[in-house]
Amino acid sequence: MSFNDLSPMRQAFRAISHETINTPMRTLLLIIASYPDGCHIGREALARECGFGKLSTLKSNINKCLKLNLLDREQKYPREGLQQNYWVNMDNLMALAGVSLNSPSPMGRVDLIPALGSSREPRAVTEIAPYKDYKNNKSSNEDLFKSTLSFIPAKRRFVVTQELHTLVKELELRGTTSEAIGDAFRRDDWNRIDNPKSFVEGRLRDLMVRPVQYSATNRPPKCSNPDCDEETRTLPYPVSVPNGNGQTTRSCLECNHYWVNKRNGL
Repeated sequence: MSFNDLSPMRQAFRAISHETINTPMRTLLLIIASYPDGCHIGREALARECGFGKLSTLKSNINKCLKLNLLDREQKYPREGLQQNYWVNMDNLMALAGVSLNSPSPMGRVDLIPALGSSREPRAVTEIAPYKDYKNNKSSNEDLFKSTLSFIPAKRRFVVTQELHTLVKELELRGTTSEAIGDAFRRDDWNRIDNPKSFVEGRLRDLMVRPVQYSATNRPPKCSNPDCDEETRTLPYPVSVPNGNGQTTRSCLECNHYWVNKRNGL
């Protein structure tokens, strides 16, 4: 690849502050982008090409780029016998810079995504994985068992899959608390469950299709009524209770957790 093909990256780097992408990160991105089929040369070789004296420096800068979604990788977690493969996500880099990827470069080139490797099929290389991060993966599992999945007995715990991580995250984003997730498993006899991992994943999928059960500490989104107090979810005047035979309440029927749960059949 000609270095002129990297002009969109240089254009983006001019628009992004060094506080966001520092010099080592820029070097790393340029080196990885220079490999049209993704960079799978191994960590020692990549560190040497970037001029990093320590492998820990390489790992630190890779993690920084991953957090900004500037790198795509073949494997979320490494697999035995496959070497990690990285390529630059040009869409995210340009979005961070506020630059159009199709803007003409000084060389008159446009739309260089294929050349830079952000729109290709993943390619795995049959070599030893150089970026194994078992400690972080183990730590992530332990953190989940200390928090959201703390209800699972120690002897029945398992290796947490990416799918399970995603399910837990999506439930939390919907407003489902760790307590609510634990309540869904409270009556289960773990000694009679043959495959705890499949059982937990299945139950979490069931929770995804159920309405969220709100509480005083996990409240639904605030309604648009300006008279509704955001802290207490009450109104300064009484309103009629639906099917309440003339009863009234000052609780907001739209966003008070009691009435939202009742409306959802909980």
